[in-house]
Amino acid sequence: MWFLSLGVLFISFPSFTFVSCSFVLSFRLVLLFLSGFLFFYAVFLGSWYVYLVAVRSASYSDPRISISSFDVNESASRNDTFVSTRLTARTSGRVLVRWICIGFSGFNSTGTQPP
Repeated sequence: MWFLSLGVLFISFPSFTFVSCSFVLSFRLVLLFLSGFLFFYAVFLGSWYVYLVAVRSASYSDPRISISSFDVNESASRNDTFVSTRLTARTSGRVLVRWICIGFSGFNSTGTQPP
């Protein structure tokens, strides 16, 4: 709708054409910058959320981790399990984010995968 109003402005007031063109160009650049910033911010927050959920759910829901035991040997094995589970979750989160990025880059503007 605002494109029509700019067209009417171009026809009605030719002296404002340059100002309007520069306004539209700067407006498009601002929109492009904001959309790119929001996209990368969403990807960052999404990957951080996946990482946190994967680490928290994998480390605290593991039945081998017993919080009520005070044995030294079991505490050491519990620490090893926590570290290995955390590394596995971190790696799987990175693989998931990598596949999401590959999926976004493999599709063109029509939403179909190129041959």
